[in-house]
Amino acid sequence: QRLRREVVIENDIGWRIQAMVDFLFSRPVKLISRAADPATAAAIERILDAVWERSGGASLLADIGLLGHVYGHVDLLVRSTAPAPAPAPEPGAHVPESDPPAPTTTPRSLDALAAAAADLVSVEVTEPTRAIPLLAPGDYRTLDAFILHYTRAARTLTATPPTNSRSAAPTSTRATETITELFGPHAHQIYLDSGDGPQLIVSEANHVSPGTPPVVHIQNVSQPFAYSGVSEVEPLLPLQDELNIRLSERAFRVTMQSFKMYLAKGLDGFDSRPVGPGQMWCTDNPDAASEAFGGEGSSPSEQAHIDELRQAFDKQSSLPPLATGVVQAKVGNLSSENALRLTLQGVLTRTARKQLAYGRGIASASTLILAALDHAGLFNTSPHDRLVRVEW
Repeated sequence: QRLRREVVIENDIGWRIQAMVDFLFSRPVKLISRAADPATAAAIERILDAVWERSGGASLLADIGLLGHVYGHVDLLVRSTAPAPAPAPEPGAHVPESDPPAPTTTPRSLDALAAAAADLVSVEVTEPTRAIPLLAPGDYRTLDAFILHYTRAARTLTATPPTNSRSAAPTSTRATETITELFGPHAHQIYLDSGDGPQLIVSEANHVSPGTPPVVHIQNVSQPFAYSGVSEVEPLLPLQDELNIRLSERAFRVTMQSFKMYLAKGLDGFDSRPVGPGQMWCTDNPDAASEAFGGEGSSPSEQAHIDELRQAFDKQSSLPPLATGVVQAKVGNLSSENALRLTLQGVLTRTARKQLAYGRGIASASTLILAALDHAGLFNTSPHDRLVRVEW
């Protein structure tokens, strides 16, 4: 009979990535407007909070951090459902009089304005596996267009023929359709493919950022002369594979050697009597003997190799187990804040560097939100008023 190999799968990468995301977005970020007018700045901050909260809030930020750490980069897509602005009246044309717009400085009207802005504009995080960035031929930092290609479940059902003759009737399953969205500098197009070829179903102007695609690119860790950033997962995969192999081998060895066996010589009826605690055998044979062998033995080299692999994890990720609350004896005396900070200096430094990259992306997406609202005529701002600073 073929023996079953023991398989051990540890996910050191998973909890390390989750800890990195928790360090990065451990608290809600605060968007500070750089507008000179205090009333305008307060209105911008209220509107941005409403739009980001409607788009997902803390869950959206966690998704941004998770995708960025896994793939090395993440793209934020700013969508707007605003219709095209009305054309300006021709010279000499009669313009009907209308009531003056209500002031938007009171808290009640500001809340209504923020709710309307949240219904009009949203922020969407795109997974790199379904996104195709079209970069400029001469500059990898310039985005000419952005394509989203994905498959989703349709609202129709498809009949599946019975698998055998005993089936009474065919079963129904959800149909699928392929969506291709093209975000260009001046237009947004959506193509639908339900099985009979792609068909253009939506073609509209770029209401968010005319002249550039409404996409904000964030690199997890900057990679020179490349659009994609550095992933936190990829360098750890060889270490995880080696660790799981060693742990599986140890588990198999423990399974095969964790029990003891006995060899008896000169003992009559030894094979018919049970072996257990306190069991004794008596014989008149002076040459009788019993010998125990087997059992789990110590393997210092194997344990040392596993410990070295875990230390390599700490060095490569800059995240020791202490960051998640696993206190080991080797950390020493951490009686002061400075001593703990020195122990976690690697993860703190990397988190501060990532806050600059992700904070810049969040601020750029906020600028696009304000530009879309200005283009729709809901909340008019100047380019300087749209500058936003992120406080962690």
